[in-house]
Amino acid sequence: LRKLSYAIINSPTLLLPAWFVILSVEGLKRRKMPRDVSTHWNSTYKMLQFTMEYRKAVDSITMDRTHNLRKFELSNGDWEIVQQLCSIFNDATFFFSRDVPNLPVVVPAMDYIDRHLSNNSLDTTYLPCVRAALALGKELLKKYYD
Repeated sequence: LRKLSYAIINSPTLLLPAWFVILSVEGLKRRKMPRDVSTHWNSTYKMLQFTMEYRKAVDSITMDRTHNLRKFELSNGDWEIVQQLCSIFNDATFFFSRDVPNLPVVVPAMDYIDRHLSNNSLDTTYLPCVRAALALGKELLKKYYD
């Protein structure tokens, strides 16, 4: 998705106009696909959430051979991963996006996220790759605690 977003945004004469045409055909609001920026903690969630909302447009632009974006086409399994990641990180994203996250609130929230990562990394209702990503997230969070 990162590479798809980059390709569309950085092609203002070919892909971006085609993207906007697809949005119009699908009856979707004219928006650029958000970029996933490593320095913005919630940009991955925003990109995934956008992709879920604009799934028809993403499928349309990647399926059209004239755009040479077939390599970015998402399978049904890929879409399931996107959906699962969105559902897992939805609460944390909205919690930390509030106007007043202060230290007395953040520490218990981080404990909650730690438990959430631990529990969900063992939850077999999630795909193995999602569980592995959750386990890696738990390890990264542990580095901040140590």
